[in-house]
Amino acid sequence: EGFKANEEQLKKHVDDYKVKLSKSEQRYEILKKHAEDKLEEANKEIESISKQQDAEIAKLTAKLRKSDMLASSLEREVERKQKENQELTNICDDLINKVGT
Repeated sequence: EGFKANEEQLKKHVDDYKVKLSKSEQRYEILKKHAEDKLEEANKEIESISKQQDAEIAKLTAKLRKSDMLASSLEREVERKQKENQELTNICDDLINKVGT
């Protein structure tokens, strides 16, 4: 009879542990699903930010090219104006020399 009571008590403990194990597995699955959802959400956010940054980089690159072209154009314009000024200065010098003689 002592063995019978001991066996019943052990069976009860086994059943209790099975219930606890089942609950723990359910909690684990819930936490796992929650973590996977959060990870997926974070990955989507990272992808969105990455796309925004790529678009911003493309926009800034285009602006930089436009600015470079403008700077080159202005540099050529300055060189042209300097040449024109030098030519006008030479013409004025020639005229002054002719009038002075």
